[in-house]
Amino acid sequence: MTTVEQGPSREERRDATGAARRTRWLDIIGLGIGAILLRIPALLAPTNLGYDDGGYGVAAIAMRQGFEPFRDIFSSQGPLFLPLVHLADLAGFETIDAPRLLAVLAGAVTSIAVYCAGRELMDRGRALLAGVLTATSGILLWTTGPLTSDGTAAAISVSGVAVALVYRRRPSTGLAIVIALLAGSAFSVKNLLVTPALVIAWILVVSRRRILDAVLVPLGALAVLVVASAPWGLKAVYEDSILYHLDKTGEGNRGGNASKLVTTYLRRSTFLVGLAGVGLVANLVRRGQGRPRPVSEDPPRPIAAGVEYETAGGGPDEGRLQRAFAGSRILWWWVGLVVVVLLLQDPMFRNHLAALVAPFALLVARFRPSWRAVVITAILTLPFQASQLQELLVPKDYSGNAVVVVNRLRALPDGAWALSDEPGFIWRAGKATDPFYVDPSVLRIHSRVKDIAITEDRLVRSAANPRECAFVIWAPVRFGSFPHLSTRIEQLGYQQVEDFGHGRGVWLRPTCQPKG
Repeated sequence: MTTVEQGPSREERRDATGAARRTRWLDIIGLGIGAILLRIPALLAPTNLGYDDGGYGVAAIAMRQGFEPFRDIFSSQGPLFLPLVHLADLAGFETIDAPRLLAVLAGAVTSIAVYCAGRELMDRGRALLAGVLTATSGILLWTTGPLTSDGTAAAISVSGVAVALVYRRRPSTGLAIVIALLAGSAFSVKNLLVTPALVIAWILVVSRRRILDAVLVPLGALAVLVVASAPWGLKAVYEDSILYHLDKTGEGNRGGNASKLVTTYLRRSTFLVGLAGVGLVANLVRRGQGRPRPVSEDPPRPIAAGVEYETAGGGPDEGRLQRAFAGSRILWWWVGLVVVVLLLQDPMFRNHLAALVAPFALLVARFRPSWRAVVITAILTLPFQASQLQELLVPKDYSGNAVVVVNRLRALPDGAWALSDEPGFIWRAGKATDPFYVDPSVLRIHSRVKDIAITEDRLVRSAANPRECAFVIWAPVRFGSFPHLSTRIEQLGYQQVEDFGHGRGVWLRPTCQPKG
């Protein structure tokens, strides 16, 4: 008599599914809390942590006063970014640090999105490792502690890829709509640098051969961009967020971009880079010895690995497309696209490197060495990485000439405005500025677009506003580049009270008339 083995009962399957769901939620909650705790020092930092942090902080103050993005406030980013900053400011009860809540949330969301993407491509352990590598990356920490558009864009675009990976396994028009909304939102925050992630998400949709969904994603994303731009005026959005970026500083070059990419990752994401190196060596040794890769503790489902797809209606070309982007191969394409965009960027700033963190972390986790090697690498690299991130992990107050400037601004009467080419000083002093100057960047000073260009004549006219009580020239390449500016504002009644040399200093106007 033979015994027929029976599979798990319906109740057992339901229990297993429930346990897996609880485990996933525990992972997500743990990653989210860990990412947030790591960013609390930056959230509460007493200084502006970089130029962008200060510019967007003072933009938040302008929105509190009723000024609108693009119409009043210059905004170099997409039409959705400053409204999101305003929402974060409201959620934080308009306290001085409230705008940074958006950045902190973006750090947690990016880490969770990477984990969710990893669960579609690899086992739980590797997915968790990818999430941890993302959360602890100093590159991402610099864009999701201080307030930047790069961190917010990374959170939304990586979430789009994570949903697209679910779509590849379980396609539905509902998921396609979600991908379209995320893609449009990401592009409405920061256009060029989110493009690689959005292309990857669209490829994942196309690979399932559902024509309606494949068309819906780009059209839906475009609709989101138009709807987000409409309240501010399409012309203003185009000039501020697109034409502005077409001006080049002349500083960017391919070799310089590559050097900046490598050195910044070595310093700020040492654990991630170190583990990539260890994993590469381990895999080369394993191949050289003819040993197979270790079996993962929780193999991905076949469809997620690109092994089993629906084939009805598919042809030879379609099969090649699926094989080219199947499983974790999609990560290589993602990394490659981001690297190309970064190398071609002019100018390329370190904040832009955040676009590479998610695919890089997923790739490193996918081909990780043994867990013992992971632990040893963490022990050896994280102390050095932490030493490079002290400004974020243990932030200090202003010092030197900077504290002199901020104290002068803090002493201004309530309601006073100030003009400064370092907008963070105004934000941290609790004051406001003419909304046109929340971002007085070098690109604007050299801009050929009349409506957004900062000129000496325009600065003098703004300084004549009765509400302006102080003028700060801090950077020789910004306001310091105008040779007659200090003389002309003194003719308006400003008096120099601090001189930092080379035309830099602080000017106050006793006759200003601030509004309460």
